[in-house]
Amino acid sequence: MMKKILLADDEPYIREVIRAMLEEEGKYEIFEAETGAQLIETAKQVVPDLIVADVIMPGLSGYRAVGQMRKDPRLENIPVIFNSASIKDKEMHESLKPKGPSYFLMKPFKYQELIPLVKKILNEEAQ
Repeated sequence: MMKKILLADDEPYIREVIRAMLEEEGKYEIFEAETGAQLIETAKQVVPDLIVADVIMPGLSGYRAVGQMRKDPRLENIPVIFNSASIKDKEMHESLKPKGPSYFLMKPFKYQELIPLVKKILNEEAQ
């Protein structure tokens, strides 16, 4: 069964790049959201195995969206890879991140950074 991954980023190019990296593996079903509000709604609909979310999005930040999403018992333990191009966001990750499993990658990240982390989180053997 394919694992479901939800990509949340307001930049279409970033979603496209991450999607391409994940699709290269050939074993993930990819869903997308452009805003924090869409992240919450899509997560409720598909109950993904993993979320890759931008920290800064219009309206509702990735941190706040995941914090709200975690109030739903079906979504409270879904791992999240937060990402941002701002070193400040990386430094604030430990204090601001919502409860539950989460990780942080600085943009721009490479295939060699994202895919091993995804496999580790989803308990998949490295190829």
